Amino acid sequence: MRNCVAMCVAATLAACAQGFVVPCAVRHSAAAQRSALQMSAQPGDVTAAPQQVSRRQAMVAASAAIAAAVLMQEPQPASALGLKAVNARLADYGLPGVGKPPDGMKALLEIYGRDQNRETLLVTWNYPNGWITQRPSLDTNSEDGTVATGDYQKGDSAFLVVQPLDVLGGEKLSATNKALVEKLVLQSITQKGANQIQNFKLKKVTEGATGAKGQQYINVEFKYDLLTGAGFIVERVGYGSLTQVGKGVQSVMAVTTAARLKKLQPKLQEIATSFRVYDGILVDKLSYDNNE
Repeated sequence: MRNCVAMCVAATLAACAQGFVVPCAVRHSAAAQRSALQMSAQPGDVTAAPQQVSRRQAMVAASAAIAAAVLMQEPQPASALGLKAVNARLADYGLPGVGKPPDGMKALLEIYGRDQNRETLLVTWNYPNGWITQRPSLDTNSEDGTVATGDYQKGDSAFLVVQPLDVLGGEKLSATNKALVEKLVLQSITQKGANQIQNFKLKKVTEGATGAKGQQYINVEFKYDLLTGAGFIVERVGYGSLTQVGKGVQSVMAVTTAARLKKLQPKLQEIATSFRVYDGILVDKLSYDNNE
């Protein structure tokens, strides 16, 4: 339905506004919604005849209104919520709220597992202002991808990894079982292929916070060399946090280049220590509202 409306809007604009179309990116951005609406109020091309300008403005305004209506039908990325709204959502589930993030950071709240093939989880962590957020994509068949935040052009990212319980091999996840923790961290950062990772080293393992259901969070520090597709070797460093709730083992891994570690170290550590994950979530109960 959403795609059909978008196609109709584009087709209408192409025919009546002589090629002026609303960018597809408007569908996931509240800022883009405002931009589209502002464009409808701006003067048209000064070289166009008055009748053309009036028609163009009318069609852009109409298409922006239609796009806004479509957007309201689908939940928006939870990362757009303010701290007050994030805590209100958590309270809806009877979950503890999150504290004020450090200066220069904000709280993420997102759903993982919106289809029957994945266990539904609610995840939260703090991440730097300016980083973009990514949520899993969902089509008629299944959900794909994960929850992530990052400044990808600079090589900075934090991402959720969910592994099945059998990765534990019957062992208990704990900070004292460093061999198991090392295996889980390595598997978390080699999702795209183990042959891209060299010289992995788990530098530190410490006990973190205790979760809402009594589960232990385990904080880690690690480093490795990444072999890029162009044949270069990039030294990478990271901080992470692992825990086990529900039917899987969950972790967030926050990584950057060694050259940027001095600047980002406190923020990467904050991402790891602020990570929380909750199971038993009913997706329909969680709604998103960018206006809060």
